[in-house]
Amino acid sequence: GQIIEVRHSQFDMGLLPNVFDGDTYTLVRGLEANPLVFEFAFPAPRELTGLIATFAAMDFALKVSLTAEASTTGAAGPVVYEQTFSGLPGDPTVELRFDQGPALVASARVEILQLNAGVDVHIHVRELIFR
Repeated sequence: GQIIEVRHSQFDMGLLPNVFDGDTYTLVRGLEANPLVFEFAFPAPRELTGLIATFAAMDFALKVSLTAEASTTGAAGPVVYEQTFSGLPGDPTVELRFDQGPALVASARVEILQLNAGVDVHIHVRELIFR
């Protein structure tokens, strides 16, 4: 229910709304970005418990950095969640749970790194859902 600011690596296919439309047949494709990066800035800090993501078939590492709202006592660094996925069936949907906080997230950075990539990398992202 919030309008959020999203910055991302350059795409050569698809539009950003395709990643959030609930339809895994629509997608975006990164233009030679490895990792492909999405940065989210929330207008008001919010609780996030995980990320559900659907990609095209590939071996990849998923990294999410969550930053809490800066406080008057100084902000701690981001809380980072990482997991590597390989040998999954075509168009896998994976979940990364955020079980170590922060309680309220002001910004999130999502990095998708294709493993064993060749020279021309085109990472396909079908869906991203924060929980």
